[in-house]
Order: sequence, then C-alpha cells, then structure tokens
Amino acid sequence: MGLAVQDIPPVGEWENAVLPLVQKIVGNIPSGSQVLFVGSAHALSTIIQANASGLKVHAIDRSQEDIDFAQSFTTGNFQVVSTWDDYEPQERFDAVFGLHTLDDLGSLRTRSAIYRMADWLKRDGRLIVATALGGSSDGKSAQLLGLCQKAGLKMEKQVTHAPSATGTDQHVLFEFVKKEHYAIMGPYPLPESYRGPIELSEAAWKPFVERLNRDEFGFMLNVLGDNSKVLDVGSGYGKLPFELARRTGKAYSIEPNPDRNAIQEAKAREAGVEVAQGSAEKIPYPDAFFDATVAMWVMHYVDDLEQSLREMVRVTDRKAPGSKIVIVQGAPYNEVIGHINDSCMPLAASALPSHQGYLLHRAAEVFKDSGFGNISLHAVNSVCEFPEADLDERCRVAAEIIAGHWGLGEGNFGKMKESLMPQLKVHFAERPHGIGDQAAVLVARALAQ
Repeated sequence: MGLAVQDIPPVGEWENAVLPLVQKIVGNIPSGSQVLFVGSAHALSTIIQANASGLKVHAIDRSQEDIDFAQSFTTGNFQVVSTWDDYEPQERFDAVFGLHTLDDLGSLRTRSAIYRMADWLKRDGRLIVATALGGSSDGKSAQLLGLCQKAGLKMEKQVTHAPSATGTDQHVLFEFVKKEHYAIMGPYPLPESYRGPIELSEAAWKPFVERLNRDEFGFMLNVLGDNSKVLDVGSGYGKLPFELARRTGKAYSIEPNPDRNAIQEAKAREAGVEVAQGSAEKIPYPDAFFDATVAMWVMHYVDDLEQSLREMVRVTDRKAPGSKIVIVQGAPYNEVIGHINDSCMPLAASALPSHQGYLLHRAAEVFKDSGFGNISLHAVNSVCEFPEADLDERCRVAAEIIAGHWGLGEGNFGKMKESLMPQLKVHFAERPHGIGDQAAVLVARALAQ
C-alpha cells in the first residue's frame, strides 16, 4: 500500500480540473475525522490521500469491480450498495465526498442523492460535490446549488473549471457546510406554521394504496420488535395492528373514518386487535397506557397538529422498557408529494403546499420537550407502481390517482390532472413504471433509554 497519488491510473479529464482543489480540502480536514466517499472510481486518488492524512475512510459504490479495484490500492471500510438510497450508516460523518457521483443520475435520483448525502453528515460537516456540466453550465450549477440549500446546506465554495478549449467539458466543484440537524426534515426553509388538514377521501386512497409497495411497513415491524402494547393512531385498514397482534397477541387501533373502522371491526376480535372510536386529537385511553404509539402518514390529516402530538405523548409510558413514539411522513424527495405540490396544490382551494418536513420538525420539538428526546430519523423507500405499457395510458392513470390522492373533492380536479400530464411524461422517461412515495420515519425514545 505504499503507492503515491501520482501512481494511480488517470480516470479522465476531471483529474486536472478538480483534483488539486479536492486535495486542498482533504488536507484541511483534521486527522481522525470520519469521511465517506460516495463512489470510489473517481475518488481513488483522494481516498489514498485521505488515508495518508490520518482520516478514517469509508466508501460505498454500486460496483463490486470498482470496490475491488480501489481496495487493490488502499485500505478503508468499503461497502457495495445497490443504490445510494439503500445505504444507512451506523454513524454520521465529518465530510462526505460525491466526486462525479451525480454525473449519470437523472433529476429524480440527483434530488434523493443530495438529501441522503446531507443526512449522512454531522451538523457542521462538509459535503464536497464535483460534477461535469456539459453545455448547460449555468443552469445545472444553479439547480444543484438550489437543491443543496433546500437540504440545509450552506455553500462555502464554488469553482468552475473548463479544461478543454471548447468549454463543453466544464466541471464544477462545490463545498457545502451542513447547517440543519436533519436534511430529511426539509426542504428548507421551513414554513412558519401548519397549513391545516388535507381532506382524506376513501375513494381516492384505495386505488393509490393498491399500487403501493410499502417498504416502511417492514421497517416499522422491526422498530417495534421490543414493544408489546402498541397503539396505531389512524390505522386505516388495520394492517399494522393486525400484524402486531399476530406477533404479540394484542394490539390497539383508533381510526376516525367510519368505513375503515367497520372493515377492522369485522375481524378485530378474533385477531386480538382492540379497535376504539377516537381521533389523534382525542385518544380514548388513559395516561401512560402504551409502551409505543405510532402514526403512519396521519399528521397531514389532523385538525390540530400540536394537540395530536401531545396526545401521543400523553398515552405513551416513557418509563416502560423500549418506550417510543414513531411518526411516518413523506421524505423531502418524495415523488408523489412533489408532483402534488408542484401541479395540484396551486389549483387547490388552499394553495399552500404540504410540507411533510414541518410535521416531523414539530413532532421532534414536542417530543423532546416531553421527555422523548432521543430522536432518530430514517429514510425508507416505497413506490407506487404503474405497469401500463402505453405511455399515454400510464400518464392518464397516474394523473387520476395522484391528483385524486389529495384533490378528488376539489373543484379544479380536472385541471389538476391536465397539469400533471406533461410532468408525468418527463418523470416516466427517467423512471418508467414507478413514482416514489419515499418516507421519513421519526423514532422518539425516552431520554433514560
């Protein structure tokens, strides 16, 4: 492992463009710092320098071949991942390097990658991004800068370099500092208050959920693995409490929608599920009755956000082993909500967008003030599937389902669908048969744990 940086095979014109700048940044990082490289091929020279500088190196890559190649030159904690979204580190990093990681990603993947990399950082940690600009340097730079700012990052440095005479191979290097605790609570800046509830339509929800592949369900079962007395607030059709009852013998559910309640009650007694009439604002159970309380995709439907959060605190026993409160809402790069906010909400009676991060932010504040201050946030992938072969039909069906999800009763429902059509054609060009419903899971544990 005695190789120097100059011994590494060149990987392209970008070496001359940004490598000296990256090397200077690495040289300023204190020895012993934890650093992550997202993609190893373009970062190999920098990884070697980081090791030589006494940094604790981690690297992830989607290619086993690239990992093997990097490990033939240097050491570190290397890991293969199928996508960047699949990576969940055990610790946060002082610096994250994305050196040409974004070059081959479309806008959807770039958006999620920026938020994920930002969340892998400690607060005040640094994100270093280098990317090729091609022929649209100003537009791509501005887009990337805006995206990083929405992820809670502040730009410290931007350097654009054109190594070729034509300027078509321009490269840009950004250095950002993380200024917010949780990128996944974005986009920043947050609104000042709750927008108010979105109307829940059973007729709109059913076709949406039938196409949904929900990874957060399995994640929730793992999170609740040490709990035996769980309340699911706004439990819908009861999938979670019925599975919990199968595992532990008993679970609890409240669902204010009478149609959904009737579906649950028909089989609840045999399954060991207690279904109660109530709402998030008025939970019909005594103080400290549960060792875990859960609300999945509920907070944007409540009338009183603060009261709902405090009710969840009230009925959860913070002294119970494994005590926790869990909230599931949309990640800031959630594609379904992004389409709704961009195309549908401007046409709604209340044109304010649904800011899922604000709901998580207020939940964290209320929980911290109430003794549940051990907060962690997790990204979980889910996708709404559209297998239709014909693109026009796929867009038509997707527009009907997505616009109807929160806007079926709106007077401008037809215009919402029309507004979605061009946006969906662009979306399906990058992701042909899926629209992401990515989730952010907040887990609040009692401080004593």
